[in-house]
Amino acid sequence: MLFVGGQPRWRGQIVDMTPERAERLLQADKRMARHTITVLEDAGLSLNTASRDELIALPGVGEGRADQIMALRPFERLEDVTAVSGIGLATVRRWQGVRA
Repeated sequence: MLFVGGQPRWRGQIVDMTPERAERLLQADKRMARHTITVLEDAGLSLNTASRDELIALPGVGEGRADQIMALRPFERLEDVTAVSGIGLATVRRWQGVRA
């Protein structure tokens, strides 16, 4: 899975694609000296270790909320992230494969 950001029409989207296509996009991104693509591992994402870009890739999380999540780390349970303003249980339920 890829998080593609930095482009207005794809800003903040998670795109599921074949590994071959993902590799071609990553190489093109590097050739153009851009950093708009982040690879998200299928094994899941940990809020306690995720990078800022990985957090921004989550539904309902923008740059400000990603910074707030990073400031409140570590979380013992996934539900603890609801301490961040604007993140409720409904948002957390949309995050598939995410753990504390």
